[in-house]
Amino acid sequence: MRRLSPLAKLLVLATVARVAFALITRGARSPDLDAWTTVAELLGAGRNPYAETIFLSWGPLWMQIVFLMSRLADVVGLQTSTVIRLFLAIAEMGLMVVLYRFLERIRGARFAFRILLVGVALNPVCLTQIVVHANFDVLVGTLAALAVIALLRYQETRDETRLVEASLWLGIGILLKTVPLVLTPLLFLCLRGVRARVVLVCALLVAGPWVVGASTLFLVSPPIVAAKVLHYHSIGGYFGVSGLLAIAGVQSTTPGDVIFKGAMVACLMVVGVGVRQRGLPRAIVLGAPLLLLAIPTFGPGFGPQYAYWSIPLMLLAFPMAWRPTRLSIIALALVAAPDYLVEYGFLPSHGAFAEWMMPHDVFTSVMLAIGTPRGATLLRIPLFLGCLATVFCLARELLHQSAASGASHHDGLGESDRRDSVMTS
Repeated sequence: MRRLSPLAKLLVLATVARVAFALITRGARSPDLDAWTTVAELLGAGRNPYAETIFLSWGPLWMQIVFLMSRLADVVGLQTSTVIRLFLAIAEMGLMVVLYRFLERIRGARFAFRILLVGVALNPVCLTQIVVHANFDVLVGTLAALAVIALLRYQETRDETRLVEASLWLGIGILLKTVPLVLTPLLFLCLRGVRARVVLVCALLVAGPWVVGASTLFLVSPPIVAAKVLHYHSIGGYFGVSGLLAIAGVQSTTPGDVIFKGAMVACLMVVGVGVRQRGLPRAIVLGAPLLLLAIPTFGPGFGPQYAYWSIPLMLLAFPMAWRPTRLSIIALALVAAPDYLVEYGFLPSHGAFAEWMMPHDVFTSVMLAIGTPRGATLLRIPLFLGCLATVFCLARELLHQSAASGASHHDGLGESDRRDSVMTS
């Protein structure tokens, strides 16, 4: 290990951690992984999984990836679920390489190794997502991180190909899952003063993949696609605003929708003000995690896999953020780790890997206690508060008058900021 580079050590440790976690959890798997196997079987039989299942509520890219994984599984002689897990693990390794190269450039190899060791490689949230849940949100987070890095590189070099690159990543991300659409205002802010043909190319790359993919699906099954893709929202009542409103006896979804829309508009306005107060580079690096974290924090529905939307962006922002923001990110990580271990340990919908670790009656008691909307909401209150605190700190930092006036809050990070013009306002 001593002869390995820090990046190689990081990847080795991440691999060992995932293999060990898979052994400890005895191959526990969430129903989502079984859902992808069903999708592959339907596609292999020439049938439409959008019409025959409730598993697909996005553009067709993930369906196509599942199909390719099933064909690869046939070639190598493995189960489709195993190949999907390996694919997601490899994608996560790619994400760590991307984040490491960026963080190494601005803070050095030691810092990049340490933050990614804790933030991804040994993070229980990431372990549960790749080993047990096996959903594709790690791809969403990776594409969002690539887009943000490309925008930051454009701010440094003024190379318009970086804008094209960012648009490509956003377009693929939106085709995969609509969520990265919330980052497009950051791209639009960078397009001011850019040549018209570059703007046109960027617009086509952002919108084109989703339009082509969704329109193809719509032609096959118009009512189904309209209901499942265009009007999709996750299940509410188990987290945050929607869960607390349900506990309070509010039956209507209107208050939650109003809060969510108002919060997202407020976050977009904060980013807009942040451009003027903190400069566009900092508005990008702080605004991206703010926007993606705000969706599950205030949204009408919640899924634990949504954590991977903002984890890469918070890691990118961490070395440039003020001390209060960094502390809020650390606090969020500390409350998320036990929450995810409990959820994935006891909830059958998440894999319930703790079933073999204790007496059945003890396991059943905990499962029943946290498996209801009320129980899940109460369990997740610390997680919800951590999300709120992080959103507040990111917004507060964006609204500060200037980077210079905030130098005292950097706690020694100002020097590293000056080493890289991308990170200065």
